[in-house]
Amino acid sequence: EDLENILKTLPQEAVKLIVVDGVFSMEGDLCKLPEIVELKHKYNCSIMVDEAHGIGVFGRQGRGVCDHFGLTNEVDLIMGTFSKSLASIGGFIAGDKDTINFLRHTCRTYIFSASNTPAATAAAMEALHILKAEPERIEHLWDVTKYALRRFREEGFEIGETIADANEPEALPTIAIDEPTMSMLFTINNSPFFGKDGKFVTSRHIKERLEKELEKNLALRVKPGLTADSFVVFGRGVLHLSVLIETMRREGFELQVGQPKVLDKTIGGQRCEPIEELSIEVPEEFVGAAIEISTRRKGALIHMEPRGDRTLLEFEIPTRGLMGLRSNLLTASQGEAVVAHRFKEYQPYKGEIERRNNGSLVSLETGQAIAYSMNKLLDRGRFFVEPGEDIYAGQVVGEHTRDRDLNINICKTKKLTNVRAAGSDEKIILPPAIKFSLEEALEYIQEDELVEVTPHHMRIRKILLDPLARKRNSDNED
Repeated sequence: EDLENILKTLPQEAVKLIVVDGVFSMEGDLCKLPEIVELKHKYNCSIMVDEAHGIGVFGRQGRGVCDHFGLTNEVDLIMGTFSKSLASIGGFIAGDKDTINFLRHTCRTYIFSASNTPAATAAAMEALHILKAEPERIEHLWDVTKYALRRFREEGFEIGETIADANEPEALPTIAIDEPTMSMLFTINNSPFFGKDGKFVTSRHIKERLEKELEKNLALRVKPGLTADSFVVFGRGVLHLSVLIETMRREGFELQVGQPKVLDKTIGGQRCEPIEELSIEVPEEFVGAAIEISTRRKGALIHMEPRGDRTLLEFEIPTRGLMGLRSNLLTASQGEAVVAHRFKEYQPYKGEIERRNNGSLVSLETGQAIAYSMNKLLDRGRFFVEPGEDIYAGQVVGEHTRDRDLNINICKTKKLTNVRAAGSDEKIILPPAIKFSLEEALEYIQEDELVEVTPHHMRIRKILLDPLARKRNSDNED
């Protein structure tokens, strides 16, 4: 009804374009397409339909709805990015053909957003007429914008800097961007399985991808590493960096990443570290376990609030204390814990925090994991790999029951003979392998380990693959 009332007020000679958007439910605008087509014929309008991808009742929204109602021939234009810009005005646009064409090709950024009401639509139409009345002003602004964007790329301007009149330069207040609190080593995949899984495996590919990420990821910093094929990436936490790694993995990159390291600061001559506000919501029976786990990591309980049969706990905890905390809390609470945290401030260093107590089970051979060998070594720890999975020498294949690393050979097969004996071949039943998410793997690894990330696999490995080299460089290995 609002649309028809607006169309009635427009001059008969005006070129009218109806932009239809939204099909997130069966009551969305696009599902009213048959009624809008009737108005098209009644008031001599054109119809533009939004072509959004992926979600919605009909998959590809615009085309799917048009096909559903059999009205594809009644729609004049099906577009994606442009129709989104036009729809933000309020849904309906009136003007002459030149105005519509101008908006299609150049002036998306000068359209303001308003709610879908008759008043907002009328204001939008008035603004369009003003823009059309001063085309030279619009073209000049567009030229300035294009020039500024080009100079940004050439001169390396940063977010928050102001473009001002040369005669009266006056800067706007600088936008404050949170500083990174954590760093991580990114390097090429140099394992024996490199190049088998991904398309982008060289340091040049990784460098170009990180430089591209810097253009839109404002909290990210990148510095060269100790070698030509390594980079130190700074971010706002494990989750921030793991999102980047996961995105690169899905794009076809192969890389290796090291243990996350928290960035300390010296404030007033005192060593300080980032502190986060941690919120944990657990059932009442697991409150004690949650408090114990958090306080062991230098967390200080500042608030406790019962909420029905659950309890909200709020802590101040060092950022380094969060590494591995989530998985431990989920285990202790039988998967019931809800964990959230955010950066608060830098405070004086809280002291050493206990890390993983268990050592690693490290493969001695390259080959396939054999169930026979794994069954014989079950008393040594828990495995991260399944029987038949390809492994290589130096890969971490499990967690040792003791605090030292142990080199094992799980590629050894059973020796076969011609001698038969009753009951000598028992049925092998292995417990399920432990599978880490990317974030869990980053929190799990030690200083001498890396996470190898490829499009289809994720492995934990030692930095030094040769067991003799590891023995010379560490006393923590059997």
